[in-house]
Amino acid sequence: MNYLIAPDSFKGTLTSRQAAEAMADGIRSIDPRAGIQLIPMADGGEGTLEVLESHLQSMSVQRKRFDFPSSEEHPCAEYLVYAQPDPQGSHQVAVIESAQMIGLSLPQMTRTGLMQRGSSALGLAMRQVVDADIRHIIIALGGSATGDGGLGMLMQLGMGATDANGLPVTPDLDGMLRVRSVEHSMLLPALRDMHIDVLCDVDAPLTGPSGSSQMFSIQKGLAEVECLAVDAAMGDYAGLCERAFAARAHTLPGSGAAGGLGFALALLGGELLSGADYIIQVAGIERALQRADWLVTGEGQSDAQTLRGKIPFKLALAARKAGKKTALVSGRIEADHLARYFDRMIGVDSGHSAARDSIYHAFCSLRAAAAGLVQQRA
Repeated sequence: MNYLIAPDSFKGTLTSRQAAEAMADGIRSIDPRAGIQLIPMADGGEGTLEVLESHLQSMSVQRKRFDFPSSEEHPCAEYLVYAQPDPQGSHQVAVIESAQMIGLSLPQMTRTGLMQRGSSALGLAMRQVVDADIRHIIIALGGSATGDGGLGMLMQLGMGATDANGLPVTPDLDGMLRVRSVEHSMLLPALRDMHIDVLCDVDAPLTGPSGSSQMFSIQKGLAEVECLAVDAAMGDYAGLCERAFAARAHTLPGSGAAGGLGFALALLGGELLSGADYIIQVAGIERALQRADWLVTGEGQSDAQTLRGKIPFKLALAARKAGKKTALVSGRIEADHLARYFDRMIGVDSGHSAARDSIYHAFCSLRAAAAGLVQQRA
């Protein structure tokens, strides 16, 4: 039997590479003769930079480190630079992973309340790429701890935002709630010449029941009773921005990604793309499926949000199109939402989530779950 193993990372514990190796170990423990292809995946969230780097080696990829003002802030934040061919020869492309600067698992985010979290760090990272004279940026959005609608990022890039008294607001969710006027004439001039591809991990709009505040903010620390009020404020903020930028972006699929950063980047002319579809293409999944009987994928938690464009869902659609069987091996699975898309589903175990436990326990549990998958099939 031939398996294509293509999981996402198990957020905060296992990288997608570690998860793939655990699954492969488990399958081989039951079926030593199994044919196995490992293709670690991502969809714009945590680990996207590493996954893309592994698939772009033919383009002489370089890793570069961001220089943040404080040596203690984002000490390991990096970006990729590679040369992409074009009709005039080639041009440099930078790849930024927002989760490295504003991700849910970062200590500087977890020790700060949601209202005081903002996206300024991403704006600062973009400024540094612009200063390096790079005019094509790929920004991976997903796994963010913020919900400020991209206000912090836009302010870092030069947008003014004031409250009812004409005073500057703070570049965070609290500031988004208080903003009454925005001014974009002082935006970084180089942004006009930028080509920005935005890899969104979900296809959610900015506002509404499936938007950034109502669907995703509770997991970031927003009380359920606050969701509707924050969503309404986000709508008002979006209206101010759209009038200033003469653009309509809040209904675009992906505009609600990363706490509304998709919306803010669309205002700057960014093209919102499915991160999962993009990486599926770059990784050559369609070709790999031709040599597989089963596709095995997974993530830390699979639920209704998975169907908003996460990598396991997109892979399941690709496997179905190719006529292949699909298996989902995740830390936690809400089967009611997913049963129609997967031929087999198995949780890491009944008492633990791989996203919460030690790396060793997560690896062993995931290995056992993958072994159980083969035993089920037999």
